[in-house]
Amino acid sequence: MDFVQIALVQESWYKLTGRLDTLGTLFYWRLFDLDPSLRPLFSQNLHRQQQKFTNTLSFIVTHLDQPQQFFHSTKLLGRHHASKGVQPAHYHTVAQALLWSLQQLLGDQFTPAHCTAWETAYYLIAGLMKEAAASQ
Repeated sequence: MDFVQIALVQESWYKLTGRLDTLGTLFYWRLFDLDPSLRPLFSQNLHRQQQKFTNTLSFIVTHLDQPQQFFHSTKLLGRHHASKGVQPAHYHTVAQALLWSLQQLLGDQFTPAHCTAWETAYYLIAGLMKEAAASQ
């Protein structure tokens, strides 16, 4: 990721302040719509899961310019997800759900450049998670 992409991700994220609950709801709705088989991987308390998702995403986005701040926790997250049954192929579905959710909330403010920046950030994080999961 370059500094321009980091700035695009962070700028678009800050526009979502106050709407993170909606982001979490949209994300999981879309994720389960894309792949209903993923629903059993998550706890019954989906609201709590949505909060964990947006809190984690917020931490990572805030520290994209300081990757050492999130590398270790991201790798732990990857191992945790693997222990819950998350497979490498699921990461692509998650990307689709995330990008769709961002587009829904940001509308025209989610430009092709923003989308590319988010894809780059997401696949950086997903790569770390998958790498950690594979090394278990």
